[in-house]
Amino acid sequence: MTGDVRVVEDGLEENALQRSPQGPSWLWLVTGLLVGVGLTVVFVTAGSDDVEPAAEQVSFPDVDEPTQVGEEGPGVTSVEPLGVGERVPGFPDTLVAVTQLAGGNLGHLTWPVAGSPIEEALPGFSTSFVEFDSSGRMLAQGAGLPGSDRVLMSFGTPHQIRAMAADVTGFAWHDTEPGELAYSQVVESEWRLNIVDLSREPIAVTRGVGISGGVAAWGEWGFAIQGPEDVTLLSPEGEIVRPISGTLLGSAGDGRLAVYSGGEVQLVEPDGTAASLTVDLSLVGEVETARFSPDGSKLAVVGGGGHLIIPLTDSEEPIFAPVTSGFPQMRWSSDSRFLVSPWIRGVLFIDTERRAQPVAELTRHTVIAVAAVPLTER
Repeated sequence: MTGDVRVVEDGLEENALQRSPQGPSWLWLVTGLLVGVGLTVVFVTAGSDDVEPAAEQVSFPDVDEPTQVGEEGPGVTSVEPLGVGERVPGFPDTLVAVTQLAGGNLGHLTWPVAGSPIEEALPGFSTSFVEFDSSGRMLAQGAGLPGSDRVLMSFGTPHQIRAMAADVTGFAWHDTEPGELAYSQVVESEWRLNIVDLSREPIAVTRGVGISGGVAAWGEWGFAIQGPEDVTLLSPEGEIVRPISGTLLGSAGDGRLAVYSGGEVQLVEPDGTAASLTVDLSLVGEVETARFSPDGSKLAVVGGGGHLIIPLTDSEEPIFAPVTSGFPQMRWSSDSRFLVSPWIRGVLFIDTERRAQPVAELTRHTVIAVAAVPLTER
């Protein structure tokens, strides 16, 4: 089923929801460079008597045409420039995004709670994988070098982005500490894991440990190294802790991991115990990525069939929004209420509190990454 989305900016076709997502994720960009360790783990899963809760499918009212800015009539958004908090009532943060400009270059867009969006070019950036750090104030980019299978990683603030390392097999921002980046690379046939911050001085964590792959997540709990079929967990000091069978989807600051294995999403606790989340993933289709909410109470899973928001701390039903993501780069608002996701054009806002019709904003822009910058520290 394809749901309706309230479009509040022009430039979006009515049947855009039926298109497939654009481009592969970073995981598949680096998979061709990786060689897994072939390790497996036996998970403790939920009992067979558990009943999968039916996801609450957000019911959207039928509309004949998308709402266009500048039209007259009831329910039409004002044409006056408004802030994101005014266009999306209750949204608490400044929205930042990476956009694709004419000629393949990238731009940086800032949309404050009150005020019009501001878009600036990102010098030296071209179409590639880009991700914001936990604060939304820094960017990391992975781009293939022309004529080779080598990957160059750059990072910094939007106005000071510089190349950092070549032959990178994966990178990941710290779950909770802004500006701290981990990356793995192969140098002269030796696998290395480093961390770096704004000082731009790499700190070696480990090397030549008999594994290969790309770092996919890290935090106070340690590192997750993704291979073709398995995830290897390392301690903060770089020592092997345990292997996990499957593909890492996301990580939380408390050390919980979401792993896709055997057609199920496994929630792996810091002590290594794991359980299957009893939800119907057929709604989502092929799972692409997942993201924990800042308060740890929800897990958003996205795939070719839409967005599934799974409550982790109470008995609420999951929310399913049958709208796909243009780029699988979801983020949460700082209050864990709104899920924001790049759409076919613009940004999709899903309000998990009101469980209302998703709203598509900034639909004149092609957005490839998005984040929320809190107005105050929480």
